[in-house]
Amino acid sequence: LKAVVSDSWDREAFAQEIQARQQAEKAMQEIIAALQQEDFEGAIKLIDENLEKSDNLQLRMLKIQVLLASKQEDNAADLLTSMYKARQDEPSEINMIAWNFYQMAAQGRLDAKGPLLTTSQTAAAEAAERSEDASEKASLLDTIAHILFLQDDIDQAITTEEQAIELTTAARDREFFEKFLDELKSAKAKPSAAAAVEAEK
Repeated sequence: LKAVVSDSWDREAFAQEIQARQQAEKAMQEIIAALQQEDFEGAIKLIDENLEKSDNLQLRMLKIQVLLASKQEDNAADLLTSMYKARQDEPSEINMIAWNFYQMAAQGRLDAKGPLLTTSQTAAAEAAERSEDASEKASLLDTIAHILFLQDDIDQAITTEEQAIELTTAARDREFFEKFLDELKSAKAKPSAAAAVEAEK
């Protein structure tokens, strides 16, 4: 705003930014139109054309979902692996992507024991090992614990969540982590309780 008032702003750069934004919006409308017609091949082609112009994370995530919708799980897994590899020095982005796929699996939109979630778990674990930031590492461990829970590995999920709690320094994160840890312990206790009832019969 100060630059505009003082008339020192770059009009050409601003015009280019507006044009790029308009082109991106138009491209997204075309992609959505193709998806509404279930033209998955056409949608993927449009996404690829736009990715050549700009490496957009949201577009790559959308491409993975389109590949899954068109029954191309192997191609989706390959794309996800390349996304994680390209961001190996950005733990927070890896965590965001992994959490997104955890949520998809939790909603039943993705196989909890399939390649995409397994790849996400591995990428998050490697990022946690590399990270030197305790809070960042804790968030990654929490994501891993959630994935492990979906994969029915409750014991390891509990251990991982406890590690996250030990590392976190943020009160809000600690509250969230401890709540999930309680849920994990409750889930672990339920089969034991059921087994005890069966033994009494």
